Amino acid sequence: MSVAGERCSYSSLQVKSTKGILVSQTEEKMALPKRRHSHARTHKRRANDGLTAPCVAKCSECGEPKLPHRLCAGCGTYNGRTVVKFEEEELD
Repeated sequence: MSVAGERCSYSSLQVKSTKGILVSQTEEKMALPKRRHSHARTHKRRANDGLTAPCVAKCSECGEPKLPHRLCAGCGTYNGRTVVKFEEEELD
């Protein structure tokens, strides 16, 4: 219950439970916009929501595509030095 002039986001309800006892519950009210947003305003807001393709760099050692500032999955080098040594697998 609110005093006149106050804004309240909750309203109090009295609900009868299964045993016949009055129980008070609070129900949350959602905020609703006063006015409709124009198409231009909506499109301006959504202009930055587009996805961009990831930048792909080429490894300087093996030439395999990799993400910049990350270890190469093909040869295990980063910034010109070997960080991880991979074992050679032979397929017969």
